[in-house]
Amino acid sequence: GFTSKPPDTSGNPSPANCSPVKPNGFAASCGNIYSELNKNQPVLYISRDNEVTFNAQPGDVYNALSGTQMLINNGKIEESLPTDESVISRTAVGLSKNGRFLILVVVDSRQPDHGEGAALSDLANLMHKFSAFNAMNLGGGESSTMVIEGINGSPRRLNLPHGGRSGQERAVANHLGIHVNIRKNERGADTDKDRNQ
Repeated sequence: GFTSKPPDTSGNPSPANCSPVKPNGFAASCGNIYSELNKNQPVLYISRDNEVTFNAQPGDVYNALSGTQMLINNGKIEESLPTDESVISRTAVGLSKNGRFLILVVVDSRQPDHGEGAALSDLANLMHKFSAFNAMNLGGGESSTMVIEGINGSPRRLNLPHGGRSGQERAVANHLGIHVNIRKNERGADTDKDRNQ
């Protein structure tokens, strides 16, 4: 399933600036809308049944996350993307035409040995290359971070955010989390059916 984590409203400070971080744009988690819709921002909606849509609410809002702008609409790269855009770290999410594959991309920047960043047009071309039929930019800069669950169950960062050599990412108000249940057979091995889906 998918989750869009709401911000900590307990007043606990974020590590970056010692104050709570507020979402920028529409956001919801498990049916709880915790940041209101900004008509100028695209929205990724994820239904209770894990149906993913962009800018088209699938029934009642369950999970939702805003981006800064669409990169690809119905298979076509957005013509309105700026051509003089800064080359920075970027995070994008896309969906294949058949709706089966969610495509997540993080591009690092300002580190010649690790990543040199991307303009929005570069990111759109990359998402198109990965067969995204619809895609949006989620954000950029030091908040562009991708993490998985490591072998021992602890978080493992897959990229190196700009300024991240110290191991500190920028605090963010929410995130997109994906949880996959893998069924095991009686010998404890992943089943072929699950592996291939």
